Amino acid sequence: MSYALKLPEPAPEPVTIEEYLARETDAEHKSEFFGDRIVAMAGASPTHNTLASNFLIETGRQLLETECQSYNSDQKVRVFEAGRVFYPDASVVCEDAHFDDDGSLRNPSVVVEVLSDSTEHKDRVEKWLHYQQLASLRSYILIAQDQTLVEVFERPNPETDWTYRSFSRREDSFPLHCLGITLSVAALYRRIPIPEPPTARAG
Repeated sequence: MSYALKLPEPAPEPVTIEEYLARETDAEHKSEFFGDRIVAMAGASPTHNTLASNFLIETGRQLLETECQSYNSDQKVRVFEAGRVFYPDASVVCEDAHFDDDGSLRNPSVVVEVLSDSTEHKDRVEKWLHYQQLASLRSYILIAQDQTLVEVFERPNPETDWTYRSFSRREDSFPLHCLGITLSVAALYRRIPIPEPPTARAG
């Protein structure tokens, strides 16, 4: 029996952020930039889109008479210090928005990511590590779609440590101190069925 020798796939050539931004301007589909590599974004599930939309509806309603502005997942955020560009599922800016010429937002106050199986590790680890370098960021919110769970990281200013809170009951509500509003878990999970508890196996 003979075996064909299969050579390893060549590693992709590193890409500069300028090359990425030039490609992204005319790209048909969104991609994120992780230092020296471009990562294409997959389509989101209806549940994922509903959760992101619910956040935007609730914050938009409560921030209507303020200077704050909410953005959906088409708004890219640039972490300049880390050389990264991401498309969070939602973001809010509450000061004079700083946009680059390519439309990247530099100073979000709030960033939201809806977790999925394919992106959870990046959202919890790699993206979170880099988002923390944004001096403007006051709150990072993770929303699960396979269970009722909202996780909130907050800090009052860049010199203080992050605090962590989590909410897993639909009757819960929590303040977002940096925005001066209160969000209810039930509102964030509106039109999302409550997952059935696991069935005990007969023994």
